[in-house]
Amino acid sequence: MLQTLSITDFALIERQQLDFKEGLTVISGETGAGKSILIDAFALLLGKRANREMIREGCDKAIVEALFYGPEKYIEPNLLTELGFENDSELILSREIRTDGRSYARVNGRLVTLNLLSELSSKLIAIHGQNSQEEIYHPPAQLKLLDKFAGPEHQAALKAWEAGVMIRRELVSELKQLGLSPRERSRELELLEYQIAELTEAQLEAGEDENLERKHKKLSALSKINQDLDQFEALFSTAEDGGIRTNLQAALKALEYPARFSKKLSNLRSEVLLMSENAREIAYSLSDLRSQLAIDSESAAEISERLEEINELKRKYGDTLDDIFAFLEQAQTREAYLKNSEQRFAELQAELKKVEADLCTKAEVLSRERKRTAERFAEAMQASLVDLNLPKARFAVRISAAETKAFPLSGRDELEFLFSANEGESLKALAKVASGGEASRLILAIKSILADQAEIPVLIFDEIDQGIGGRTAAKVAQRLHSLSRERQVFCVTHSASIAAQADTHFLLEKSFSAGRTKTSSIELKAEARLNEVARLLSGAEAPAESLALAQRLLNQDEINYSD
Repeated sequence: MLQTLSITDFALIERQQLDFKEGLTVISGETGAGKSILIDAFALLLGKRANREMIREGCDKAIVEALFYGPEKYIEPNLLTELGFENDSELILSREIRTDGRSYARVNGRLVTLNLLSELSSKLIAIHGQNSQEEIYHPPAQLKLLDKFAGPEHQAALKAWEAGVMIRRELVSELKQLGLSPRERSRELELLEYQIAELTEAQLEAGEDENLERKHKKLSALSKINQDLDQFEALFSTAEDGGIRTNLQAALKALEYPARFSKKLSNLRSEVLLMSENAREIAYSLSDLRSQLAIDSESAAEISERLEEINELKRKYGDTLDDIFAFLEQAQTREAYLKNSEQRFAELQAELKKVEADLCTKAEVLSRERKRTAERFAEAMQASLVDLNLPKARFAVRISAAETKAFPLSGRDELEFLFSANEGESLKALAKVASGGEASRLILAIKSILADQAEIPVLIFDEIDQGIGGRTAAKVAQRLHSLSRERQVFCVTHSASIAAQADTHFLLEKSFSAGRTKTSSIELKAEARLNEVARLLSGAEAPAESLALAQRLLNQDEINYSD
């Protein structure tokens, strides 16, 4: 059972903890008091998408937590064991929303995926809101509802059909990969052969590009060195350009005669002679170095060409050599696959034909089981509608074979709920004949029946009393009360009859304090509960007549209603 719901900084709720009991819990309050906030809080635990607008203004996060007792009765033991909760008699489901847009899901304080939280909570809670009318009006949704009501044979037939459909989809997918036309397969094979030949002939080696890049950088550096040395040699030695050595020789000759008459000039000429000899040594050393730094132009050209070839292959097949090797492997695998495609294509077609024939048989079995389920469902609905003050109503399920050769996951059946509220009127499509009040009762009947089938322990009804009143409201109230003997039932309501049947009654109120609006809940007892039931009867401050009628409702006296 659901023991506690704790809400912090969610919408208009600042901080609220509601402790629940077994049976029927009613939640009432003025329009706009925030009853829908509770429904939204439960919806978050069921995996509803969260958004920052749900956080109370001025706060950085909102938290919703629910404490359940005895979850092992409703959740598969293997799932609890897998999660490490098999020895836990309590389960705490939690959602946290933050202003930065992030959302967290937790189970017993442990972070889990939203899908896992949804899977667990859906086995514990079912919400039936005002939008359920749309659900029961549409045939595809009706088909899903009927399948939820299914017994073991029906479920087995549905699973067999779904498994067959998935096998067929895999076969069709493989056929598409082969290409549906021999011409397309031939074109692809031709392209693959070209690509494989190009990569094979390239004879690439792992790490080859990196080695070539290093060599290329070294050659580029040598080329620059040789260019600079050419310039140096031209400045230093070339006679035509007046190089340093030539000028030194000319200088020596120019000083030869003056040095005979001056010791200082003789010493100066000796220094120039030394410079000339040093220049000659530099020239010899440069010549040796030039021979050592010479570039093999043929080898350099080969390296450049190889790098260009590799870079062109990278442009076509991948950013790295590893990518190219992976592409080659995939291409070779695909080539081998396509070379055997004719045989495989024929095998797949034969297998597909066999699977589709088997699916046609499975479709008949599923349709037969659905018709049996539909009879049981209609009988259960008929009995439930009588309890809900529709004694003359008739309900049926029409199932027919869809005019299609497709294989949808839902099967090949077309289904529609038929309804007649009054005696003498023919059965017609539910969407065409059910009024708002009748739809509310139909929803309650359907959800009650499905809850029995699924054994969900907590049922939440959001304004199931919409469009009904008088004796009908009393019948709905009795049905909810009866349903709550087997599970916890929560009902957001404006109906005094339903409120009077409650085992626990919470009133939601909106208040304004310190410049802020907030919603809070109060568990009503004795006189406070009497006043609230009377308010629901009169729609205002309770007059004496409403108080008296409210007291009779709470005492479960028989009331004569007129619709």
